Amino acid sequence: MAVHLGKFLHRSPHMVVAVRSAEVYSTGCSFSLSWMGPPTIAFTSSGGSGAGDELAGTGTAWLWPLTPAGHLRLLAQWMDFGLAESSVVLDGGTLRDAAAGVQQFWAEGGQP
Repeated sequence: MAVHLGKFLHRSPHMVVAVRSAEVYSTGCSFSLSWMGPPTIAFTSSGGSGAGDELAGTGTAWLWPLTPAGHLRLLAQWMDFGLAESSVVLDGGTLRDAAAGVQQFWAEGGQP
């Protein structure tokens, strides 16, 4: 189940890192991240691009086990690009609520 988050993990005059959404599963979740900064690298795992004076890319971060209800602090640090440790607080309850509505692929203990 997808949960829209739309939060900045970091925002400065030189770099932006955003947490766009979370894809929630019964046991964990995958966060969709986007960043834009100076044209010095090309991250190609999930895609990236650069033109002139900017670099943009996307990636994912897997969280397991699923967080309990309450505050969840997501941290990032990318010292090579001037990104000191930054964080954003997310609502773990929102992720838990989404997990409650997830349909399992297979019944516990086997396939369909």
